[in-house]
Amino acid sequence: MFRKIQKGIEVLKNNLFNRNKLIFISEPINWVIEEICFELISNINKKYSIKSNISYSPIFLKNKVLHFSSIATLVKGDRVVNFNDSNKSVLSWYHVLPDDKRIPFIPELNNKINFVHTSCRTTQDDLIKHGFDTKKVVLIPEGIKLDNFEVFSEKQKDEIKEELHLPKNKVIIGSFQKDGHGWKEGLEPKEEKGPDVFCDVIEKLSQKFDIHVLLTGPARGYVKNRLE
Repeated sequence: MFRKIQKGIEVLKNNLFNRNKLIFISEPINWVIEEICFELISNINKKYSIKSNISYSPIFLKNKVLHFSSIATLVKGDRVVNFNDSNKSVLSWYHVLPDDKRIPFIPELNNKINFVHTSCRTTQDDLIKHGFDTKKVVLIPEGIKLDNFEVFSEKQKDEIKEELHLPKNKVIIGSFQKDGHGWKEGLEPKEEKGPDVFCDVIEKLSQKFDIHVLLTGPARGYVKNRLE
């Protein structure tokens, strides 16, 4: 709650006096959507003349390019978030489930949003099927920050295993994800993240290999219960 109040104050201060042209609207949660926004902003501000920043609401913003970083930033409860018509708008929508409660809003969103970005062909097809104009839906796969990945020597691997108290004689499979609903135990799986598929694969592999699974990320209760 304190974080949301803090973000609300930040929104009022930044949006009222914002001279930047490109604004990324993020969820007010310290998670991957916000991290993607910060990464994009950092690179855009270094490489291009246009300047950008993050916000958590489009309130007071006019004559900007607004990038709503997830469908949760634009559809809240039973309504579409209002923003000034002088703005150009982009929406990133990553997953569409058959029972997604945001689907009925697509006709309204189609009239308000200039472009819709998604990262996979399946979601692109679903968005068009449910009413978005074909020309508005743009497919751009998720990028990888290669600087975060490197090949480790066997000695380095052993040192990391020792530091993390991981067995040295097993095959280590790591999984970084939030694949359960909510921010607590996450016992109910998020279908779009496929934790059931992950567990099915691990269970089959464990019949041939001695496996240890390293889980990180919140709400992993479903996976823990399946694999313990």
